[in-house]
Formats: sequence, C-alpha cells, structure tokens
Amino acid sequence: MLITEGAYGQTVEDVLRALGGVLDERRAQGVVLIEVPEGLVVRARVSPTIDDRLDGVWVSLEQAFGHKEILEQRMTMLSMRGTPHRAGPLERALRVLGRYIDRNDLVQITLMEHDAGRGWLLWHRSRAAGRHVLITFDHDEVERAASAAQQAREGVPVPVEMPPTELPAYLR
Repeated sequence: MLITEGAYGQTVEDVLRALGGVLDERRAQGVVLIEVPEGLVVRARVSPTIDDRLDGVWVSLEQAFGHKEILEQRMTMLSMRGTPHRAGPLERALRVLGRYIDRNDLVQITLMEHDAGRGWLLWHRSRAAGRHVLITFDHDEVERAASAAQQAREGVPVPVEMPPTELPAYLR
C-alpha cells in the first residue's frame, strides 16, 4: 500500500518531515523521492562530512525506506518534540510539501528538488483530474509556508507523544 493511501496510519506530512530530518543530517542535495508500494525510494547527493561539503565532495545515495524504516524515523522525530531541535531546510520543505499532498489528496507521488535548491517538482496522479500532473513549487513559496506554520505554532504548547520503547512485532 502506498504512503499516500494511508499505509502507515500517518499523514504524508509526518512521513516526509521525518525523512527530511534524515536527509538534513546527511547534508543531502538534489533529493528525489519516489513513492513505491513498499514505501519510498530516496535518491540524493550527500556529503559524508561538513568538510567534504565545503570541498564539493558528494556521494550518490539511493536508499529504500520501507514500513519499518519509516516508522523508526517517525519515532525519532516524535522523540525530538518539545526539545530545542530546529528543523533543517529539507525537513521544513518536505513537511510543507507533505501537507500539500495530504490536503489535495494526491497519490503516486514523485518529488524532485532542483539541484541548486531553487524549488521542487511534484509529479503525481490527481484523483480529481484522473491523470498525472506536474506542479512546481518555488523555494520562496515553500519557505513562506513553513515560516507561516512556525509562527502559528509559536507559543502553543507542543504535545509530546512518547513512542513505544520498541517496534511492534509485525515490523521486527
């Protein structure tokens, strides 16, 4: 089952936000996320260290995130709620794009980040139109939406959900 069809009992926003946190940790660029029945396939260029990034040294990454890996990343993100954690650029952008996907009931998604971080392309199947559609998002649009969401949350207590101590048996 696809993530956009409720495969994880979570919103696409939550799933993409968690993966954005992982990609920020890996200093990723040129991110491509492809929804597949087993989860998400992630392709990107990453720099193993900050020095490598400053020197322009990049390594190609291709990783499949199945049900178990997505749940683990989601649990990690939940454990950061209420802490001083500040979302990085990919976590912020993917959260906004995930919210857009949820609100518009989009399926069969592929997200592509412009190499220079100037924006995103969202290729998806529109249930309403009954066909595949390509949408573009400018970097500034995404940042404005992320900032507006952050301002709306400021001063509001953050509910802290405590993740289970271990994965459910069916995911081990």
